[in-house]
Amino acid sequence: YAYNWIDTNRGGNCSAIQEGWQGNLSLQWRNVISSVWYEADESSWYNIYFLCEDIDYGGDWYGFFENTGSNDLSGLGFNDEAESVFFGQIS
Repeated sequence: YAYNWIDTNRGGNCSAIQEGWQGNLSLQWRNVISSVWYEADESSWYNIYFLCEDIDYGGDWYGFFENTGSNDLSGLGFNDEAESVFFGQIS
């Protein structure tokens, strides 16, 4: 799962997105994500989770490899930016 929190340091409300799901975030989750953790299953085909700045995967994006994340997306210049997400695989 990819876990997304509305506050830094994994605080506040959390949305868990199952691997393989992709699409536009619901209106309540657009432009509010401030911290992330991507916990991949050992047998998962996916190994990277992308946050995209605009709906339909547009704009800038930021990727998190399996078992990584960020406690403060503002340090990456991506705080409260995500509107869509997808999972991918990098060999």
